[in-house]
Amino acid sequence: MKIVIFFAPNFCDWPIEVIRLMMQKEPNLEIIGLAMDEHVYKRISAYKDIPIIELHNLDDIEKQSITQEVSDEQFEQLEDTIGADVLSKTVIADKNLASGWVDGAILYDTSLAAKARDQLALKSYIYGFYNFLFDLYERHNPDLAFIYTIASGVTYAIGAAALHHGFPFVRFQHSRIQKFFVLDTTLDGLLEPVMQELEKAAKDKNHLSEFYEPAQQHLDNCRNKTRDTSNLALNKKMYSKAMQWPSMVRETLATIWRFCKKQAIKDRLPLRERPERLNFMFKVSSAFKRRYLNMGKYCKPFAPYKDKQYAYFALHVDPEASTLICAPYHANQTAVIEALSKNMPLSSVLLVKEHPIMIGKRPKDFYKKIAQMPNVVLVDHEEDSHELIKHASLVVTITGTVGWEALLHQKPLLLLARTPYLTIKEGIVFCQDFAKLHEAIKKALKTPPASDEALVQYLAAVMKASLHMPDELLWGYSKQVFEKHKDTSEELASRLLEFKSSSKGNVERLHHGSSNHG
Repeated sequence: MKIVIFFAPNFCDWPIEVIRLMMQKEPNLEIIGLAMDEHVYKRISAYKDIPIIELHNLDDIEKQSITQEVSDEQFEQLEDTIGADVLSKTVIADKNLASGWVDGAILYDTSLAAKARDQLALKSYIYGFYNFLFDLYERHNPDLAFIYTIASGVTYAIGAAALHHGFPFVRFQHSRIQKFFVLDTTLDGLLEPVMQELEKAAKDKNHLSEFYEPAQQHLDNCRNKTRDTSNLALNKKMYSKAMQWPSMVRETLATIWRFCKKQAIKDRLPLRERPERLNFMFKVSSAFKRRYLNMGKYCKPFAPYKDKQYAYFALHVDPEASTLICAPYHANQTAVIEALSKNMPLSSVLLVKEHPIMIGKRPKDFYKKIAQMPNVVLVDHEEDSHELIKHASLVVTITGTVGWEALLHQKPLLLLARTPYLTIKEGIVFCQDFAKLHEAIKKALKTPPASDEALVQYLAAVMKASLHMPDELLWGYSKQVFEKHKDTSEELASRLLEFKSSSKGNVERLHHGSSNHG
């Protein structure tokens, strides 16, 4: 079995352990490794017991791609082969390539972002990277590509090229339910394994029966949940500490040290590396603004609207995969709020709440622009989102968890992009077209809530299809963490090997273009 694996700074040592577990069951396992940068490349190269038959530093591939010459005919042939929409979504998926489309966050230039503003260089980059993947896949004919997450144009392209070549890719996708992660096989996070479990349940009523009780218990717990202020308190403490003189001095000295180290290798720095000076400025300015930003001049208290008719929209983190990947044409949240404002009944208002993580990270006039829109009220980010949902006449979201919470609290939901819980069908009005928002809002306000039966069945399908993934295993790996959660790694290894028997014949290609890609 041949597997393409994407290694990144946060996903480096743990997949090596998973590979070792897979080797115990599949002696003929072969790995084609894609390392995000030179540091990751060297770490992976140091493992001599892993059957890596080819390993690439993707930073080198990016640098080669963006500097090569590509004719219009060559690029058009690539568009015909894999699809112009796939190439466009590859650009949108990457905050470096799509920085001009991100209006809800402060972004500082990397070398890649600066170079990609040149249209010819952007086309060269896209052509060169896909050309590299096509050549790699055609030489090795893999059985599977494994990506820990799709959060950039690089990982989107790895998955899209795999589907085009007729073999599956798989990545972790959070289900928005506790610590349940799905090994998803869709580019836009639609949780295909969950859909498959629901299809089986439609044919066999007992298929999910063992999960109905824990699903009902989860539903009851969510409805009885009181406000969890631990994250808010932790964020406040963290940013308050960052503004204290000892912390600022340490950060300044650390920045100078990193800057000096990088000066010695500046010609070899990754294209995606943000200069230390800008890193430091961003950390200090966001911490300063978070502590001293006067949100009061933009925000109004929630209490006067508690018993009135309102729709609730929670801002997403920006830039983030939930919009750039899952809703590429609705990533501009200011435009989304403006469209909702223009289509809301004048007898109602749209309450907008900021995501606590984004305080201090938005452009200067972001909140001012929203607060000035007719029929829009910006409420304080410390307001309880569960209370805002419980008293709302309607909840609106692009792809956010707030939509799932609205269904749990039996509130009608207007959904602006495809998300996995759209398959529940009940309690949801789906509308991607801003020109049809007025009718969609009217329809949503009259929509009955989702039934408990539909919600429990969806929850049961998620529980059956998922891995229970502790945060520390994904984001804080160590040998001790691996041993503590070895059963999770063993289950992951087994599930990846299952693709060997079901992979190539069951994957529908994105396009049936020629394998001659120029």
